[in-house]
Amino acid sequence: MKSNLHTRAGRLLVLILWFFPSLAWAQWQTATYEIKAGYNGIYLFVDASHAASLNALLGSTPIDEVWLWKVDLSAAQFATSPQQPVDGGSRWLVWKKWKPAETTLKTLLGNTAYLIKSSSDFQWKVKGKPVPPRYQWTSKGQNLIGFSTPAGQPPNFDSFLSKVPGLVQDLEIFAYQGGPLGASNPDKVRALRTTNVDRGKAFWIRSKAGRFNRYFGPVEVELQNIDGVHFGDRLSQYRIVIRNLTQANLTVSMDQLDSESAPTGQTAIVGRPPLLVRGALNPTSLKHTFSALNGAVSWTLKPQGEEGAVEEIVIGVDRRTLGGAEGALYAGLLRFTDSLGFTQIDVGTSATKNSLAGLWVGDVNVAEVRHDLKRAQTLANGVNRLDANGKVVISGSTTSFGKAFRPYPLRIIVHVSGDGKMTLLQRVFYGFTDGFQARLATKESLISKKHLALSKRISAVHLPWTQANTTWAFLGGSFGPGQSIQAKVNLGHNDHPSNPFLHTYHPDHDNRKATFNQYQSRGIESYDVERTIALSLATPSEGFGDVTRSHQRLGGTYGESVTFKGSGNQIKQYDVRGTFVLNRISTIKSLTTE
Repeated sequence: MKSNLHTRAGRLLVLILWFFPSLAWAQWQTATYEIKAGYNGIYLFVDASHAASLNALLGSTPIDEVWLWKVDLSAAQFATSPQQPVDGGSRWLVWKKWKPAETTLKTLLGNTAYLIKSSSDFQWKVKGKPVPPRYQWTSKGQNLIGFSTPAGQPPNFDSFLSKVPGLVQDLEIFAYQGGPLGASNPDKVRALRTTNVDRGKAFWIRSKAGRFNRYFGPVEVELQNIDGVHFGDRLSQYRIVIRNLTQANLTVSMDQLDSESAPTGQTAIVGRPPLLVRGALNPTSLKHTFSALNGAVSWTLKPQGEEGAVEEIVIGVDRRTLGGAEGALYAGLLRFTDSLGFTQIDVGTSATKNSLAGLWVGDVNVAEVRHDLKRAQTLANGVNRLDANGKVVISGSTTSFGKAFRPYPLRIIVHVSGDGKMTLLQRVFYGFTDGFQARLATKESLISKKHLALSKRISAVHLPWTQANTTWAFLGGSFGPGQSIQAKVNLGHNDHPSNPFLHTYHPDHDNRKATFNQYQSRGIESYDVERTIALSLATPSEGFGDVTRSHQRLGGTYGESVTFKGSGNQIKQYDVRGTFVLNRISTIKSLTTE
C-alpha cells in the first residue's frame, strides 16, 4: 500500500462522507385567497410545484389566466409604473387555460407574485410547501411583492411602515381591485390608515426617492438554508438568526405547528419532528443545555443598531425519539411572530428517520485494570502462615478495578451493514470503483488503482494482522444507543505475526523445539490468547451536542477480558475497562470482501 494511504488518528475525519444530507422537503400548508372576478394580485408563500401541471392544479377553478412577474435585479429594466401583462416583449410568464399554445408558465413557485384573472368571485385554496420570505428589491422602479403579516389580523400600511422613519411618505403603493385592467386598476393606495397589509396580497411598490429598503416587517429571519429547516437523515443542528429592524425593543416568538397531511402521491408524514433549542453553556461540563420545543419560545431584542438587536438560535432534532422504519418522514412548521402583531413567518421543518449503517471509527481510552492481589494469612507475630508443603496460605484476594498509572489508547473500527450486521475490523480500505463509486473494502485489491490517490486505509494495530484480513462479528444487541455488543478475538499460540509471546528470531520465544524441526505445544513458550471485547453504547442525555449528534457520534464504556490458555487447564484472565467514542465517517452500508 502506498504511504499516502496510511492514516493517523488525527486524520480520520478525512473520510467524512456527509456530502449532502438526504433531505425530504415535505411539510404542507394551505394558503387561502379571496379572489374577485377580474384581475387580482397575490403573493404566494407556499410552493405548489408538486402538482403535475397547472392544468391539474387550476383546471377545476374559475381561474382563466395566471401571470408571473419575473424579478430582474437590474434596476434599469424595471418599469416606473405598474406594468400591464402583455404577451410579447414582456417580463411576464403566463398560463392560459383556454390558450395552451400561449402558455409559458408551467408551475407555481413560492415567494413569488402572481396576477390572477378569474371569471368569478371564489375562495381559492392552494396546498403547498411553505417557504420563508426572500425578497429581491430594487431601489428604482416598481416591485410587485407581498408581506408576511398575520393571516387573521393584519396591520394597516400606516402603522406597518411607521417603524422606519420617513418610509410612509416615500413609498407609492398600487393594488389590484378585481375587474378589468385599466387606468384605475391597479389603483394607487392613498388611505394608508384604512388599507390593510393583507397576507398573500401582492402590491406594486416604488420608492420615490430611490432609497434602498430591506424592511418587510419589524423582524428579519435569516436561515441557514433558504428552503427551510430540513435535517434529512444526517444533519444534527441548524442555525437561525433573528434581527430587530425597528428602533424599539421587540419580542420575537418561535413556535412549532403540525404539518397538514401530504397530497396524494407525496410521502406520508409520521408527525412533527422532535426539535430541541440550544440553551446556555454550562461552565462546568462545557456543554450546552437544551430544552424541547413544546410551546412558544421568546426572545426580546434591543433596538436596531444596539448590542442585543440580533439573536442566534440553534435548534436540533432529537433523533433518540424518532420512531418508525428507516426513511420515516417527520415534518412540521416553525412560526415566527412579533409583539407588534405585524409578523407571521412560516418555515418548513423536516427530519427523516436515520439508519446507523456505515463505518464507525473511534478511540478507546483504557483507564482501569482489575486487581489480582492475593492476601496471605498471618500469625500473631505477623509472619505468613505456611501449609504442610511450605506454601503460603492464602486468605483471600482483591479483584476490584483500579486506575491505571497511565491510560492506554486503542483504535476501534466497526462496520454496520444495511441489515444490521456488526463487524469488528483490523483494517479497512476506503476507495472507489473504476466508475468512481465510493466503496469500503477489506482488501486493497478491491478498490480501483485509477483513484488510488484518493483512497485511504485505516488500521487498528492492537488487533491481529492476517493476510486475508480476518474480521470478527459483534454479537448481542443491535448497534445503537443503550445497546451492548461483544466480539471475540482469538490468537493462536503459534500465530507469529500477532501473538505477543512469540519472537520469530529468538530461540527461546519462537515456539520451536531446540532442533528447530518441530513446533512446541501450547503453554511451553506461548499461549493461546482469547480477547472478549465489549462495547456498552450509552444513550446521550446531557449536552445539546451529544444528544443531537447521537446518529453520528456514540460513546460509552469499553470492557475487555484477556484470557491466556496454557497446557491442560492452565488459564489466566485479566480484565480492563475504559471509555470509547465512535464517529460515523461513512454511510456506505455494504462492506466489499470479494
